[in-house]
Amino acid sequence: SNQRMSRTYTRDGLLKHKQSVLERKVDDLERRLQSKIEITSGFTDTELQIRKLQQAFKFFDKNHSGFIDYQSFFSALTNLNFIGVQHEIEGLFNRFDDNATGYINYIELSRQIFGLGNRVTLDVNTRELVENIKARIVDKSGPHG
Repeated sequence: SNQRMSRTYTRDGLLKHKQSVLERKVDDLERRLQSKIEITSGFTDTELQIRKLQQAFKFFDKNHSGFIDYQSFFSALTNLNFIGVQHEIEGLFNRFDDNATGYINYIELSRQIFGLGNRVTLDVNTRELVENIKARIVDKSGPHG
């Protein structure tokens, strides 16, 4: 019984470590996305950079709603040459899909990437709690919808 408990703690610890590593990779992807837009826009002012990022997503917003699903988000980032980082892209999408609907508001996301949105920064424990709740929602309804 004690051996089973220690294995459970080890598994939980490993899961937390993997989540932590993924969070750092997602943070890095977010920074690289911001940097890429800054560079490709010629380091213009922030509002122009935000519009440039919005344009990258708008191309995949077929119904012009301001929202895109995961596949469109993935396509937009692939179009920006973010290749081989599928887990990080999915993590970034999930970070901005606050209510786990499978859609994100790319206009607000673009503002948040450049520090002008209404993003609330959560501490590690709260972010973990939110991710666990989102995971339960996904378990019931499937990923991205």
